[in-house]
Amino acid sequence: MSSEKDGVDLYVPIRQKQTEKEKELLSRLRSIHSEQQIQQQKEKERRQKELMGNRDLRLLVDKHQQLVEKEEKDLLTGIDRTQKEFVTYEEYSKGIRYANAMETSWNPPKKYRQRYTSIHDKIRTKFNIEIHGEPPIPPPIRKFKHMRFPQAILQALAAKKIVRPTPIQMQALPICLGGRDCIGIAYTGSGKTLVFALPMIMFSLEEELKMPLVRGEGPIGLIICPSRELAQQTYDNIIHITQFLKNDGWPELRTLLCMGGIHFKDQ
Repeated sequence: MSSEKDGVDLYVPIRQKQTEKEKELLSRLRSIHSEQQIQQQKEKERRQKELMGNRDLRLLVDKHQQLVEKEEKDLLTGIDRTQKEFVTYEEYSKGIRYANAMETSWNPPKKYRQRYTSIHDKIRTKFNIEIHGEPPIPPPIRKFKHMRFPQAILQALAAKKIVRPTPIQMQALPICLGGRDCIGIAYTGSGKTLVFALPMIMFSLEEELKMPLVRGEGPIGLIICPSRELAQQTYDNIIHITQFLKNDGWPELRTLLCMGGIHFKDQ
């Protein structure tokens, strides 16, 4: 034993030293644990903020999608309204209204006319065909042969490796051949040109068979294109088909191409 008065350190038992070290170690562990809890809490708060941010982002995306769907719905509604008033400015100004579709001699084959509407709807669903218009809407036809085109036209299409109609051709060709107005929307390369070219050729052919046109009469059909390239392409396609008809003994259909920016001698 030593006395404090003599300037000598007091004797500390080993057990007491161990206890003090344990307390110090425990204090450090508590401090480390506390820091870990703080870090975990911060990480938890950060994740919650991210989740809230993602939730807000999802809500924003959903809201944008709803706006897009509303715009598309409004556009389709506008198209329906436009179709009900599908007339020229001159006809509109004079108050001319057409109660019936243009009369044509074309009708779908009997088996298509006798089918249930549900079967036609299944075909439209299968080929992603959406239609809007006043019933009765002509049925979609899946073969050019069943559309009652002359054999020469089928041969002209086969020469271009066109064997089966595309979805827009399945539905829009029967509509146009039946004399009804049609606004078609489809991707590039889907065959929209044939949708208006083939009915126009058939109507012109029918007029030539009834009573051939003489100088000063016509035209039977007019196609307006937004570019010279598309006009040239459309002209070439029509010439290709009418040439097959002529070679097969049908009346010759005269087609004229008129484009701006090119000398008339080259047209």
